Amino acid sequence: MSSPQTERRIDRLLAEYERDHRDPTNRRLHYLAVPLIFFCVVALVTELPVPDALKRLPGGWLLFAAIPAAIYYFRRSVSAGLVMVVFTLLCLGVIELLHAYVPVPVWLIALGLFVILWVVQYVGHKIEGRRPSFFKDAQFLLIGPVWVFDKLLRSFGFRY
Repeated sequence: MSSPQTERRIDRLLAEYERDHRDPTNRRLHYLAVPLIFFCVVALVTELPVPDALKRLPGGWLLFAAIPAAIYYFRRSVSAGLVMVVFTLLCLGVIELLHAYVPVPVWLIALGLFVILWVVQYVGHKIEGRRPSFFKDAQFLLIGPVWVFDKLLRSFGFRY
């Protein structure tokens, strides 16, 4: 274990997020809901109307949200930054598939899922008996997806 002086900031943030998510049911709900909420946010941002000058950019306004988020992630961990960039690109691919094959507007799907998934998160935190981490610090809204992918990657033997 590293000392507080040598522990990476991402490790401290993940450990704190972990402390707020100990209940097995809440954890499972988060494993499902957190990446999907991230997807919904990406989808909703890409669906915002854009001026003609931005129509050539993939994702429209997303670039203006994704760059600061990527900087945030890369400053805490290069691996976390890479994982989140790849996941964002995967989200864009799924959004394009939805546009091509689903007759329902993507923004409507994303908005409906977003609301349902936040209710799921609320239920998980009621079961846990703890308030969501982002009530303490808003950056945990960005750390949640990293925590989920950290769990997934560790199951395959990888670490951030």
